[in-house]
Amino acid sequence: MMELIQKPVFWLFVFIIGAAVVRKIARSLDANSGGKVKKLPNEPGFMDVVKNPEEWQQQMDDEDRALQQAIRDAKKWSDKQVEDAVRYSVFKSPDLGVGSPDSKIMFSLETRTHAPLLANLSDARARSKLLETKRRRGLPEAPFNRICYLLHENPPNEAVSLLIPFLDDKSERIRKDAALILATIGSDEVIAPVRKALSDENEDVIGGALTGLVRAIDQKRLSAACRHELFEDLQRVLAEGKDGYSASVLFQFDANRATQFFLSDDVLTTKTKDLHEILGLLFENNIHVSRDRLLVLLGELNKVGLEYPHDYQFKEVLKLLGRHQKPDDREIFEKYLSHDDKYIANSAAIGLLASHGVEEESVWSVARERGFDASTEPQRHYFTVIEMDGEVNNGGLTQYFFNSGGDRWKTALAGLEAMKFKERLAIFREAIALFGRKGPSTNRNRRMVQLSELPTDNDKDLSDLDNQYYECKEHVAVLAMRYVLSNPEAFR
Repeated sequence: MMELIQKPVFWLFVFIIGAAVVRKIARSLDANSGGKVKKLPNEPGFMDVVKNPEEWQQQMDDEDRALQQAIRDAKKWSDKQVEDAVRYSVFKSPDLGVGSPDSKIMFSLETRTHAPLLANLSDARARSKLLETKRRRGLPEAPFNRICYLLHENPPNEAVSLLIPFLDDKSERIRKDAALILATIGSDEVIAPVRKALSDENEDVIGGALTGLVRAIDQKRLSAACRHELFEDLQRVLAEGKDGYSASVLFQFDANRATQFFLSDDVLTTKTKDLHEILGLLFENNIHVSRDRLLVLLGELNKVGLEYPHDYQFKEVLKLLGRHQKPDDREIFEKYLSHDDKYIANSAAIGLLASHGVEEESVWSVARERGFDASTEPQRHYFTVIEMDGEVNNGGLTQYFFNSGGDRWKTALAGLEAMKFKERLAIFREAIALFGRKGPSTNRNRRMVQLSELPTDNDKDLSDLDNQYYECKEHVAVLAMRYVLSNPEAFR
């Protein structure tokens, strides 16, 4: 994989343990006391986990059991208890953020929260209180925002008339959340209010409406009338460059109409602010763009310079150009493999791969289909080097050796050698040497113990090595690509 950050499946694999480490369960609703708050232990820092893995695991297990019991209790609440809990969550809860115990308990109640939430929205006397903003978790938040948060997973159509007045509020965040829920509802009744939100002067409000429309599509709630009536509104948002996300939404609305629009002379030009988003969609969906048009775009981009957003446009053009598999174009890709901008260099690598008939995605699909142990040596080298690079860039060498990917460090080392790395190879060897003559254990449990026993000074040594790694000039994607091309049959 050349641009690791764009692969959510891989990041899920890499960070599943890291997510558990940093998970915050600071408070839990006590179902038997009508909304009292029970304090739970403070969350550990990453090095606390490394030094005391068993103690951390026990704490997390205890907290999870307490939360699951609270959820079971909540499901037995009477309607009055649900109403009280909703009011507490909307107006008093210290933390109703994503993943918080309070929010998990409330979401476990599913549609039972709808009636009391809508009752709060419809109470004209409470309107001013709904809009009172306080700073929580560093962000301004009003009870109205909390109502929208609790509604966002499955908002009822009855909320439409109650939410429309909030599109006129002076607060951009209030308008944004109102737009998000209205668009998520996706019924014929939201066409006019969503159109209004898409014309808002604030881009966050427009973004809220776009996010809601995507949710409506994903949940199969978006009506045919919405798709038809709002398509031109989305075209206008894209043409005005107000939100690059609109290109993706437009494509999901109607792929054929969107493709015709994207390939039009008015849109497929460097003057289009969000051209890189459009080109990215065309690439991801294997939509043909003529070689002549791509070469014209490259020429225009070289004239205007590769500053943002033209650098992003340039890299997408390179990727699409590779799909034409013309040997004459390989000189272009080679020219940009050593570019200072790593994203341009990575895109040149993807383009060069494609020009040889090897798609970046196919490199990973081979590994997924066969499994790591059944993969060939070149595949294992590629996978472990990209895996290591991703983890180190996200959380340092400590995270790499802490996580299960560290089990494969010997293969990663062999991969760095096979790919002819120099700087990164030297740094990785230094990190391995910190574990002693035999290096880190390939058994995760034993390696965690080794990490916990490293002298304090060595924590700083790993940090120093992290900094050296981040400053390396070697492009991982480029060297990995050259390795793939030297072993093409292993990746087809």
